Amino acid sequence: MYFDSVEELIEKYESGGVEKIKLPDHDDKDLYSTYIPRGHSNTRPNVHGPKLVEPQGHRYEVDRNFVEYAGWSFAYRVRSSAGLQVFDLRFNGERIAYEISLQEAIAFYSGDTPAAMQTKYIDAGWAMGTLSYELAPGIDCPEIATFVDLFHYFDTDKPVRYINALCIFEMTTAVPLRRHFDSEFNIYAGLDNTVLVLRTTSTVYNYDYIWDFLFYQNGVMEVKVSATGYIHATFFTPNGLHYGTKVYNYVLGNLHTHLIHYKVDLDIAGRENSFETIDLRYVNFTNPWSPKHFIVQSKLHRTEHKTERSAALRFGKKFPRYVHFYNPNEKNKWGHQKGYRIQFNSHADSVLPRGWREENGISWARYPLAVTRHKDSEATSSSIYTQCDPWEPVVSFEDYIRNNEDIVNQVQ
Repeated sequence: MYFDSVEELIEKYESGGVEKIKLPDHDDKDLYSTYIPRGHSNTRPNVHGPKLVEPQGHRYEVDRNFVEYAGWSFAYRVRSSAGLQVFDLRFNGERIAYEISLQEAIAFYSGDTPAAMQTKYIDAGWAMGTLSYELAPGIDCPEIATFVDLFHYFDTDKPVRYINALCIFEMTTAVPLRRHFDSEFNIYAGLDNTVLVLRTTSTVYNYDYIWDFLFYQNGVMEVKVSATGYIHATFFTPNGLHYGTKVYNYVLGNLHTHLIHYKVDLDIAGRENSFETIDLRYVNFTNPWSPKHFIVQSKLHRTEHKTERSAALRFGKKFPRYVHFYNPNEKNKWGHQKGYRIQFNSHADSVLPRGWREENGISWARYPLAVTRHKDSEATSSSIYTQCDPWEPVVSFEDYIRNNEDIVNQVQ
């Protein structure tokens, strides 16, 4: 029920035209939304769980904001607006990327009440990089981690120190990097798999984001986000069940979608790189040693993307099986172009139809992957102002693609 004025609300309230709900008194024994354990647990509270140990100390080196580990080297910083970044990322001395950085995080809500209908968080506008607070050893990071203070000069008259707001640690994955047992000759070989983790957090109002950059010993780098904290809830109405789930007395946990945007500025064996997608297609051909029969199998099908528009892969369309960045001028010893594959482990999708009001401010969210030619004037995909004016954004990612430049053997 909606009202055209305060006077109309008062009139209908006093005349009984408005349904009145009296909330029950709060029970102090009710542990809902607290961090006090509730319910029965079979975990023995007097026995500690597993812990990470380093019998001979750290196997990584940290010199201010420069890190070296198992062939990796990089510099890092936490940008006040958007958060974690690494620069000059190298493996075995060879540059892999000039920059890999968090650009933006959004959470768009749905609901049956005005609060939910209008809630659209665009978190760089909340300076999510500055919302990194002290990390708890043993919970947020292992006790063995290296903890680092951060400094932000944002909305204040002098830099502010955030104690132990970033941590660096090595951990085991508990899955071998590779292993094999040969039962015929009774031979086993295996490699332990450990990774270096660069971690910080952002507490943006109700949500806590845990940002991880992971570096594997085989040259793989992973970026990962874990969302925790509290849900952004609204008052429960029966129609609200179309937009969420009842989680407590008169409380609706609302449907919402998170999207995270990263910038990956690759330099594979040099700055001039190209981009291709690879899919599998079935082929059916005559069996060469038995002409009366046929062979059906998969075959690699490569598509070179020559322009920015071609390389802007849209949500709603089938995503290629493999996306591959390579240097067309440099080959490995087997004759293949040196390259890196980007692997997606997300089931994300678009949050609004293209061009619909606030969607103009997050045009990057139209694409699970978009490849653009490098320009110093196109440093970020969003800005701190987008939250307040998404309708005519200061930074429009779509503009980076609109000129449809050539990306073959170019700085991307």
